[in-house]
Amino acid sequence: MDKLIPVINRLQDALGTIHTKVNLELPQIVVVGAQSSGKSSVLESIVGKDFLPRGSGIVTRRPLVLHLTQTHTNDEWGEFTHMPGKKFKDFDKIRHEIEAETERLLGKKANISNESIFLRIYSPNVLDVTLVDLPGLTKVPVGDQPIDIEAQIRRMILDFITNPNSIILAISNANQDLANSDSLKLAREVDPTGDRTLGVITKIDLMDKGTDAMEMLKGKLYPLKLGYVGVMCRSQADINANKLIKKHIEDEKKFFMTHEKYRVIAHSMGIPHLSWKLNKLLMHHIKAVLPDLKKKVSEMIRSNEEQLRTYGFPLSENRDLQGVVMLNVITSYATSFSNAVEGKTLTEAGTELEGGAKIRDILLRKFIQHLKNMDALNSMDDSDIKNIIDSSCGVMSSLLIPEAAFNMLLKMQIKRLLDPSQTVIMEVYDQLKILSSDIIIPEAVRFPNLQPAILSVVDNVLEDCLKPAQDFINDFIEIQQAYVNSFHPDCINVREALHRAEKDVEEIDPSMHNSTLLLDKSREFDSWGKTDARFETSEDEKNELIQVYTIRHLLTSYFDVIKKNVGDYVSKAVMSFLVIKVRDKIQTDLISKLYNNEKFNELFAENSDIPFKRKALEDQMIGLNIASKILSEVRDFDLEHN
Repeated sequence: MDKLIPVINRLQDALGTIHTKVNLELPQIVVVGAQSSGKSSVLESIVGKDFLPRGSGIVTRRPLVLHLTQTHTNDEWGEFTHMPGKKFKDFDKIRHEIEAETERLLGKKANISNESIFLRIYSPNVLDVTLVDLPGLTKVPVGDQPIDIEAQIRRMILDFITNPNSIILAISNANQDLANSDSLKLAREVDPTGDRTLGVITKIDLMDKGTDAMEMLKGKLYPLKLGYVGVMCRSQADINANKLIKKHIEDEKKFFMTHEKYRVIAHSMGIPHLSWKLNKLLMHHIKAVLPDLKKKVSEMIRSNEEQLRTYGFPLSENRDLQGVVMLNVITSYATSFSNAVEGKTLTEAGTELEGGAKIRDILLRKFIQHLKNMDALNSMDDSDIKNIIDSSCGVMSSLLIPEAAFNMLLKMQIKRLLDPSQTVIMEVYDQLKILSSDIIIPEAVRFPNLQPAILSVVDNVLEDCLKPAQDFINDFIEIQQAYVNSFHPDCINVREALHRAEKDVEEIDPSMHNSTLLLDKSREFDSWGKTDARFETSEDEKNELIQVYTIRHLLTSYFDVIKKNVGDYVSKAVMSFLVIKVRDKIQTDLISKLYNNEKFNELFAENSDIPFKRKALEDQMIGLNIASKILSEVRDFDLEHN
């Protein structure tokens, strides 16, 4: 157990030398009190020496972490961590060094800072304990104090006492109502149940005659789990007269032993008892929290190592390392793109399609379904078709199926397939662009120029592959318009179209059956229903209706075949010219454009805050590794058997 406080002291000293703050909540006793509450007098009495700055206003402007270490020699001295190896045997010089070190950081004005001064005092007259002295609580700024000095001091004190591993030493004046004690009110904010607050009642000897502090000391007015200790403070007259602290302690003991009310509790009053109690409280507190402290240090080391790995080594001017990293980044990006296209990146069931599945859905469901829903004649009515038939004949009478009219109508319908075909290309193009931008390389956090450079190259690859795909589809639609294969096995022939047309006309008006076109069954039709003779008709306009319906059936049949061809070939063209080409081209283009010594320094320029974060983590790692080594000296066995 006697090793525990020195272990924590060494931890605080080690971490105090690290420029970057390590958020390790160490067990310590934090002294909180208002100005003129007797705080400095209590601390000096515990040490047995005058060593703290004195004066009006704020004299403590930086936290003073005070390690008291009991020695087995008669020598007494102090050491500061900012002046390692130098022993201060004159305690007046310790006071001057505290003032000088404060002014080195803050100047002579009444500013305050959270940056601690670490002082270790060695003496045979002290017990091992760690105390943190903070600026006294104040209400009104005086002199050159900042206007918000009260809020600044509150924030500083809360910064220390919020630590759940701290013990709060709340100092209150016996002449004030405890309900109005600033130190106790502040302690209650972070320790509402009073589990880790020890109260100290000062200036008991200065209370008005006929009054006493028994109600306070017994905790009846303001209960605290750790209780209260009453002490006497040296007066300014005692200090001016250079009254020895040893003599003051003797007078304090005599006061409590002879007081009619206090003598029954005299054994638990005074500075010696307070020192003993602080020593025991701190040792048992350290013993309770040390296992969790060791665990936290290990976790912080592991977390910092992982974070440092993300920052990596500085790459500035290191061409070889830059080249290796660039190849890794390019390979990683190209692989991620390929995996996304091929559906190898899905980590959990999502509500929406991703990557290649989204592209497949665009091509094989949305596009094909859109083609299926396209009407062969785009809602063209019979009169429109009749006009085209008549226009194609000119001054001549029309045969059964005017070839020119059919070709014109078919080309008009095939042309309608161009827009949805080009639209599906752009939809897939947009999806590939989204997919490419969704791939975030880990190095992008560190090197802000890298991701935009990669996306710029990928955008160019997409543009390069888009044009050939668009050109192919334009050509393909033109090919479909250029030649009509009327003998296509999936198309109906003219005879079948004519047969269906007769049925359609009969359904419209059954009386037209006998007046419809009479066909000579012995004659052979060519592919367009032409013969070498005229047909016999009853009336030319019921013949025209047959022509319209026949051409409708032929167009519908042939358009269905074209739609299937377009759906098949456009999907294949988009995959071949765009998706697969982009996937295969990305890595080679990234290498050719970015793997360039001339560009490395620009591409690997670090985010401005990365060097600072890396340095801060490296500093923390130094402190944490020291802490781990120190804590490893205390074995779990020692904690369990003490």
